[in-house]
Amino acid sequence: MSRYDGKSFTTFTTQDGLGNVVRSIFQDREGVLWFGTDGGGVSRYDGKTFTTFTTKDGLANNNVGLVFQDREGALWFGTFDSGVSRYDGQKFTTFTTRGGLASNWVRSILQDREGHLWFGTFGGGATCYDGKTFTAFTAEDGLGSNGVMSIFQDREGHLWFGTNGGVSRYDGQTFQTLTRQDGLASNGVYSIFQDREGYLWFGTLGGDVTRYRSPKPSPPPVFIDAVVADQRYEKVSELAVPSSVGLTVFEFHGKSFKTRPEAMIYRYRLNGYDKDWKTTHTRRVEYSDLPRGTYTFEVQAVDRDLVYSEKPATVTLRIHLPYMLVGLWSALSIAVALVAWQTARVVRRDRRLREANTALSAANKDLFGLNRELQQTLKEKEEAQQQLIQAERMAAVGELVAGSAHELNNPMAVASSLMQSTVEILKEDTPEELAQDRAMVIQNLQVGLKDLNRAKDIVASLLSLSDRTTSYTEAVQVNIVADDALRMLKGRYNEAKVQIVKDYAENLPPVTGSFADLGQMAMHLVRNAVEAVKGSGTITLRTAMEDGQVVFECQDTGAGIPPEIRGEIFKPFFKTKPPAEGTGLGLYICREVVEKHRGTISVESEVGKGTTFKIMLPVTK
Repeated sequence: MSRYDGKSFTTFTTQDGLGNVVRSIFQDREGVLWFGTDGGGVSRYDGKTFTTFTTKDGLANNNVGLVFQDREGALWFGTFDSGVSRYDGQKFTTFTTRGGLASNWVRSILQDREGHLWFGTFGGGATCYDGKTFTAFTAEDGLGSNGVMSIFQDREGHLWFGTNGGVSRYDGQTFQTLTRQDGLASNGVYSIFQDREGYLWFGTLGGDVTRYRSPKPSPPPVFIDAVVADQRYEKVSELAVPSSVGLTVFEFHGKSFKTRPEAMIYRYRLNGYDKDWKTTHTRRVEYSDLPRGTYTFEVQAVDRDLVYSEKPATVTLRIHLPYMLVGLWSALSIAVALVAWQTARVVRRDRRLREANTALSAANKDLFGLNRELQQTLKEKEEAQQQLIQAERMAAVGELVAGSAHELNNPMAVASSLMQSTVEILKEDTPEELAQDRAMVIQNLQVGLKDLNRAKDIVASLLSLSDRTTSYTEAVQVNIVADDALRMLKGRYNEAKVQIVKDYAENLPPVTGSFADLGQMAMHLVRNAVEAVKGSGTITLRTAMEDGQVVFECQDTGAGIPPEIRGEIFKPFFKTKPPAEGTGLGLYICREVVEKHRGTISVESEVGKGTTFKIMLPVTK
């Protein structure tokens, strides 16, 4: 290393205490010079002597490419393939990919106005360190490339990242990248500087320099072109579609004369579904299986200079019940109202019965009459209980229909589209064209037949689960019962964002009983498990052979059942929900079904971890 005092040069080498070949030079706030070397660690020069620090002193690597001092006075040393080392004047602390750094090859360091440290790495993008945690930003987040050679913060507070794929600007929300297509001399940007007039200078690979200044902001307008659901809706501000529509697509575009179409960035969110804004370079986004509710889709355009649309384009979307289920739900609502009325009637009679029992000791002469009234009340209570059980079963059948609607819609829609396409080919093609399209026609018919057979299987499952002939002589496969219950409740657990795990034993022997009753039992257990996990968690369905019996288990990761009420859960009308929710008959019906199949049902639960219901059924002999 040579020093020039304006007249002559003075050269320092390893014989003077310098570490090795000098890679970088830095002067700290006390005027001390630091030299990052190639293989010799980092050397400190106080104007008189050199002091060299290496890996023996705690430095991460002896190849030091840059030196930086933060606002607290600590020195940071970026190394080749060993992370970054912090020196507080007494000891070294090293940070690597194990601690959250994006890559161990650190090429640049910057401390922004908020005090956050930014590390540009080779191959890992940029990493932000807030003093506690590291956050990585890569090309997937919008950086020009994952090789970050330089970092700079301009007077507006924007961060600039010189990469191998252009220079990227970041405003805390969105990255936008300038490349050769925008006028940059080269996509490799190794240094960034802002002069007094506000111009930014980019030193690029090959020796060329590019000067840039952001033009006067001109917010790009953005438009929603169409919403594609059960049909294509163009230029609408609001619309309503049934929940049976599996895919909803929003199409949009922004306008900017200075921004290439492929370089335009779009920020969007679906209020009521998305928690945060998302970014994309495409002009359409898709949402699958949206649950019922009202949503507002918003989209902004962001041009080349990180200028946002003044006002997002919006469209309101309402997802309602499929038309065929509106009548069914109305009927079920009436049935539930009747059940609630009958339950209230029974409760009132129970209250009168308790009052009569209180006065019984002082009214022995009326004992016979009161006893007769008690018997009548108990009879009516039993009748009401049977009515509630039947209503619960009817509600389960209704849920079967609701669960099947979406499953039927997809294969029927695909088959219908293929048949329509085939008919148009047969109508419009000449004999010569028809011969050429023969393979396409055959393929369309085969795919359509496959989807029609799938719809046929769904209808068969629905008829089997809703069969009320109550024959207990069928040979029932428990794995099929579990799969059909999951299929019927797919909409419920998808809406609740519950993960389903299936752990089925192979070659299970059948059990003798009723497919319909066992199906309703499985549906009650899965439905209770979905409600138990409350919006997130896992449900595991397991089958096995144990002690010569078929085992069916339903396990959830919900809140668990307190020990003091586990002995009550199989009793009729017992529930932990508010009075207006549920009937308290689901687990009672499960126990009734298991006992009719000469089996057993048990429960294991741990508060805060989850619950497992275990059913053991004798095999068919």
